[in-house]
Amino acid sequence: MGNMILNSKERKQLFGRLETQWGIAVPDAMREQAWLKSGERYYLAGRSLEQLPGLRLERLGIYTLSEHDGALRLSVEGSQLLGPYAKKNVVELSPELAHRWLKGESLEIQAEAAGFVFVRSGKDYLGCGRYAGGKLHNFVPKERRLSAHAEPF
Repeated sequence: MGNMILNSKERKQLFGRLETQWGIAVPDAMREQAWLKSGERYYLAGRSLEQLPGLRLERLGIYTLSEHDGALRLSVEGSQLLGPYAKKNVVELSPELAHRWLKGESLEIQAEAAGFVFVRSGKDYLGCGRYAGGKLHNFVPKERRLSAHAEPF
C-alpha cells in the first residue's frame, strides 16, 4: 500500500485523537506539515511533498505513530517530537528504571495513566509503552535496546 497524504479533514481528526489520548495540542509548525498514512502507520514530512503529485515512493517522512486496536501508539521519534506537548498519560521513570526500560524490560510500577503512554525520564522521551494493571509493557524495538551489559547512566 502506498503513502496517502492526509487532507485537512483527516489531519484534524488525527490531531483530535492526539488531544483525546494524550492532551496534545499539536503546535502549528507540525499542523502545517504533510502527514501521510501508509497502512496503519503515520509519517510526518515536509509540506513541499504535496507539490509532487503522483510521486511513487516506498516511504517518506518520519515514522511518528501507528494504529493499534483503535488507539494510537507512538514510535520513539514520535514520542520525542510530541512528548513535550503531552498533558496526560505520561509515565515518568527514574534513571534506574529508564535504564531497565531501554534494555527492553516491562516494569511493575504505579502510574496515573492508562493505555498507550509516553515514557520519559527527566526531559528525555524514551518511547511509548502500554500501561495496564500496574505494569508498563515495553515497546522499545529490539534493535534499539541497550545491550544487557550496558552500564547505567
